[in-house]
Amino acid sequence: MKIDRYKIYTLDGYTYENFVSLDRKELEMILTWRNHAEIRKWMMNTAPITLEDHLAYVESLKQRDDAYYWLVRRGGIPVGVLNIMGEGIQEGIGEPGFYLAPEVLNRGQGILLLQNYKKLFLNILDFEILLGNNYVENVNALQLSLFFGAKIDGVIEKSGRKYISISLRKENFKDFRNENIVLSFVRYKRNNPVSISDILLKYNCHE
Repeated sequence: MKIDRYKIYTLDGYTYENFVSLDRKELEMILTWRNHAEIRKWMMNTAPITLEDHLAYVESLKQRDDAYYWLVRRGGIPVGVLNIMGEGIQEGIGEPGFYLAPEVLNRGQGILLLQNYKKLFLNILDFEILLGNNYVENVNALQLSLFFGAKIDGVIEKSGRKYISISLRKENFKDFRNENIVLSFVRYKRNNPVSISDILLKYNCHE
């Protein structure tokens, strides 16, 4: 399996253009998103990032095979950022992450992008397993992962914060493309409530 960092991937109205192909203006826009308070509060590194560090990191991506980042557009309009990381990428195992542009937060875009990028990784790029770590307070993100077929693997702690580890195998991915995905998720949440306390107790953790 090989990811072409210079290819623009297109799937169902979304396009994914790698950071290494973006111009300075686009990279500055992305940095503004990343440093927005509503975005960075969910990051493992919650501190603002400088432009110098941001540009240096993008430059380093040209030589790495364990980290890939894309600017995501829907209908030609920039709506967010997608990345995948991990030492097992070349073997089809990686940890994806994404965030939306602040101006499209809380407008139903997140669930649509989640479904689309999972299809990109699992059906187009042929990944076998997608890993994830959901911050314990971000219950909605955890429920979304479970909604698409992920399983809970355990609880870890990084930098003093607890995360619920999940994994999604290709054969377990649920594609809701022929349904009203938002309505389907609302029904799923109602019928499958999540108790963070129970999860922490199961894995011998404390809140």
